[in-house]
Amino acid sequence: MSGPSAEGLPQDPDVKPTENQHITDTTLTKEADDLLTDEEHRIKQLTELYPRPASFDNDEKGRNPEERANFISTWLFNFMSPVINLGFHRPLGTSDLWTVSKDQNVLNVAPTLDAEWHKCVEEAKAINAAHDEENKALAAQGLPPKHTKKVEPSLMKATTAYSGINIFWLLFYQLLVRAEAICSPLVLEKLLQWLFVGDPVTMPWFVPEEEKWGWIYVVILFIMSSVSNLCNNRFFYVGFHNYAQIRAGINALVYTKSLRIASISEEANNDKKTPAAAGGPPDAAAKGPPARGGLGGSTAQSTGQVVNMMAIDSDKVAMVFYMGLNIIYVPVQIAVLIYLIYEVLGPAIFVGLGIILVFLPIAAIIAGALGNFMRKKLILSDSRVKLTNEILQGIRIVKFYAWEKHFSRELEQVRAKEVEVIGSVNYALAAMRYDLLHCHI
Repeated sequence: MSGPSAEGLPQDPDVKPTENQHITDTTLTKEADDLLTDEEHRIKQLTELYPRPASFDNDEKGRNPEERANFISTWLFNFMSPVINLGFHRPLGTSDLWTVSKDQNVLNVAPTLDAEWHKCVEEAKAINAAHDEENKALAAQGLPPKHTKKVEPSLMKATTAYSGINIFWLLFYQLLVRAEAICSPLVLEKLLQWLFVGDPVTMPWFVPEEEKWGWIYVVILFIMSSVSNLCNNRFFYVGFHNYAQIRAGINALVYTKSLRIASISEEANNDKKTPAAAGGPPDAAAKGPPARGGLGGSTAQSTGQVVNMMAIDSDKVAMVFYMGLNIIYVPVQIAVLIYLIYEVLGPAIFVGLGIILVFLPIAAIIAGALGNFMRKKLILSDSRVKLTNEILQGIRIVKFYAWEKHFSRELEQVRAKEVEVIGSVNYALAAMRYDLLHCHI
């Protein structure tokens, strides 16, 4: 094995290692093994006993097992069986997993999402330019300008355009799942009617009396349940893939933008210093327009804000396309189920519906308070991360002037406020769950 020699020079790969080198390597290996704990020794032995299968490697076309799986394996998740089997025998590590698929690789996701974002930016600029031209024309005619709100580029529109086909499949899968949830009770009702045929007291409705209809209803229930489970699993699979893609793409955009902000800020600072160095007035550069291009239109984005954008905001935006699609189907499903229950219970259903309507405003008030608490939490989290970053960057000065207690006290105060707001968030969540629980009851 080639590597640096004792003198620090690279070894010739054709030269065979000497006996002393073998002894040295063996000694180092034994010393490394002595440093391992009992649990690490056990994991190492299991790893040697159950090595990583060769089927986890990419094929000649660079496809991992997930990409080269067939249609049935993809729907039934058979390509995951080797991973589950390996995890049954020993703990899994990162080296046991296969490489990320091409559609999940951030190198492929980020450029596509960035292109959609730039389309939204250019569209917003065109609309704002048209408004400005219209106001100029009105001003030339002596008419008052129109007060139109400035159009901002929409990240939601860009992410929707990026994941268009995934959204279509998610909506389709959810449609089948919701349809099964509505139709299953109807088929079950027909099956019960067939079972109780001949008893006009309990089941007075007309049903077919042939035996085949009972088997037909059972088969229909089995098919509907199977299709619903497959579509539901597929929904979560595609939804999580889309969630990971959007989050990776947004994080890449935020990271790229933060680097651009740092570059613009550095250039702006250099431009301000140039006139003074050349003998000009020191405030000559300060009269120019400030450097722009930040995440919110300026360079005043702190480290804490950038961290929150990548850790929290990107997660919330991506989650909209993962679970937020339920907003489309849930109202329709509720309306259909209320109608079906009304057909069975009659006007008595309006008692329960009235209770739901009473608890909805309470849930809305709690949701508004929860949103306020979350905004306060993000602001305090920004401050804490920013202060921590400043302390770490200037740790030499802090240690030199013995400011540890001062900054530690400041950091503890910010953290105490953040913990207090987190407690309020948890109380609001508990109240909302209590309200929803009573609404269900």
